[in-house]
Amino acid sequence: MKIKKSIHRNILLIWKKTPIIKKLRFDKYLFLLTILSVVFLVSVVRYGLRTFKIPEWDEQHYMRMATEFYRLIKYNLSPNTLHEMLQVVPFRQIGYPLLIVPFLFAFGLSNSYFWGIFTNGLLYIVSIFGIYFLARNFVSKLASFMAAFIFAFYGWTLLHVHLTYSETATSAFCILIILFLIKSNYFQSRKYSILFGLSLGLGLLIKWIVIVYVFGPLLYVLYQILKRRLFTKKRVLLHATLSFLIAFLVSFYPYYQNFYWIIEYFRGHRVGGPMWQIVSGEERNPLSAYSLTFYLNSFAQLGIVQFLIFIAGFILAFRKKSKLKPILLAVIISYAFSCYALLKAERHIIPNFPYLAILSASVFYAIKTIRYKTILIALTIIISILTFLGSVWGKGPMKQSLYTLPVKLPFGQLDKIYLTSISRPPYIYKISGREILDFIAKDSKSNRIADPQILSLFYYRPLDEPLMTYNLYNQEKPLTINNFVGTVINDPDKEGVILIDNVLKSDYILTKSGQKTDNYFAEINYKTLKAIIIFFDNYLDIKNYYEERAKIWINQDSSEVTVFKKKKEVKQEELKKMELKFVEILKEVGK
Repeated sequence: MKIKKSIHRNILLIWKKTPIIKKLRFDKYLFLLTILSVVFLVSVVRYGLRTFKIPEWDEQHYMRMATEFYRLIKYNLSPNTLHEMLQVVPFRQIGYPLLIVPFLFAFGLSNSYFWGIFTNGLLYIVSIFGIYFLARNFVSKLASFMAAFIFAFYGWTLLHVHLTYSETATSAFCILIILFLIKSNYFQSRKYSILFGLSLGLGLLIKWIVIVYVFGPLLYVLYQILKRRLFTKKRVLLHATLSFLIAFLVSFYPYYQNFYWIIEYFRGHRVGGPMWQIVSGEERNPLSAYSLTFYLNSFAQLGIVQFLIFIAGFILAFRKKSKLKPILLAVIISYAFSCYALLKAERHIIPNFPYLAILSASVFYAIKTIRYKTILIALTIIISILTFLGSVWGKGPMKQSLYTLPVKLPFGQLDKIYLTSISRPPYIYKISGREILDFIAKDSKSNRIADPQILSLFYYRPLDEPLMTYNLYNQEKPLTINNFVGTVINDPDKEGVILIDNVLKSDYILTKSGQKTDNYFAEINYKTLKAIIIFFDNYLDIKNYYEERAKIWINQDSSEVTVFKKKKEVKQEELKKMELKFVEILKEVGK
């Protein structure tokens, strides 16, 4: 027995002294974060499989870029491919969509939006671990764990994990940039200086705003280098130069290539520019109460417990002995810039939320009494989990979206404190557009129509947007779909002829029963659409050229879409008669 114990003791001793084992010493907090990350990723996958939401607003830009990059690389790879990728949406950076592309190659386009959400889930996990390792430079392991844990369950950031905006990616890279910057020990470490330069370059490919969110810590590090006279060391100058050179080389070309579009974007959003002309009152003034408090409303959406912990942490960071000055500067400078920027949206401040979590950690670090610290940790964990269940899944007492205190606060935009965070469970409606396009794709293939032209005689957004979304983001080779959004007829005699010619070039025409448009559709566009519908429904001669192929039920409003296919080309003499008839209808509708 003694021999066995001795053998076990020796084996354990050898095990502990093994270099790789010494580096991989068990960290219970990292273990807990790993379990948390696995659970979170499972939740993201479950959410992505259960939701039938479609890309909206800027989401569409990023998903379009990802799917177009995929198609360019797969079908048109050439020395000119990068240039073509940069032209898809020239005023946006290509980094975030490129992160989605590998999943599209691995699994195809049939669920591209899911893979966008999944990519966000992985980036969120990067942020969680990055926050832990970054906070370790300022506070204890326990406090660092609480920073990562708090961030993981912020309702406002969780919401945007499930939306294909670039903010989740921006947050992850901001954390990595600052982590490697701090780890470089004022550019004395070559390894971390290189990693800083590389992450900064890649971050700038995600979004230019990255530089604003890391400027505070960078300014702090440069100040310390000057204060400590570290610039006299050759290796510091060499490593710093190498860092910024790497960042420049990684990010230069996309900015150079699309310089014109980027400048035009900034010109449009400057004070006195086109966007400035649209807004009025306090929105025009970057120093107004409206501008200065706009993003406090985003912070308040943390929920009252998390919000108050952040406020306490923010105050503690001003203490002379606090090590959190780089993070404090990051919050102040990025917030000030965001307030000054004319184009405001609450999601734009999301890269600030990892900093809020790290500042919150100082509260757990500052409390020395075990009892009080335990109570606060337990309360925070319970509230965080309930926030997650409520905001993502609509379960439990926190499922109420943004339930507020019955108190008004006189702080401009911050006129309320939220008891809960925003709630957005998975969308469950069915996307009817898939059945329409699947039928046309199959029918056109059997009839050997290589590039079918499809005309939609409706613009009903609850159907049209899913239809277009499925076509652009979920099909290997998108079909060509046309409608009359943006069509303005100033000269019916001339432009009406062109319009009906385009109608009759269509291989397939889609009509819809019930509601054919909605209030989003401009009145002048509606008149054009109405004239075409009247022409197609009532001018009997056209039925000689188109045949009904299918009727597809639309659950959005309990209507039907009828698919017509062209039987034969319109004869020249008949075309002239149709043109005259349509112009007549168009003039009548326009009265």
